[in-house]
Amino acid sequence: MTYRLADEPRRHALERPDAPALTGRGSSLTYGELDQRTNRLANVLAQRGIGPQSRVAVLDRSSVQVVEVLFASAKVGAVTVPVNCGSRRANSPKSSTTAKLKSCSTTALSAIR
Repeated sequence: MTYRLADEPRRHALERPDAPALTGRGSSLTYGELDQRTNRLANVLAQRGIGPQSRVAVLDRSSVQVVEVLFASAKVGAVTVPVNCGSRRANSPKSSTTAKLKSCSTTALSAIR
């Protein structure tokens, strides 16, 4: 049997749907909620043409939503490219984020606030 990251939310949701899966920045999800939300997001990605070999950049500091995008992307066979925008230093211009996005040839961008 081949291991697939995409199967983890469903596997845990079947075993313990009400157990906490993720918490952070004032939000939390159970495994059941995580599976449902990542299925919905995976469907949206697929409807927009995102699939195998696509790259989905996630522009965020760190949050529950980053993990949702990771699993949803995996469900459609896409690769997640996390771009941490947590640095607000003067020597960290917005152009460096743009350069990162261009260098990884992203197909889609998820900017989370």
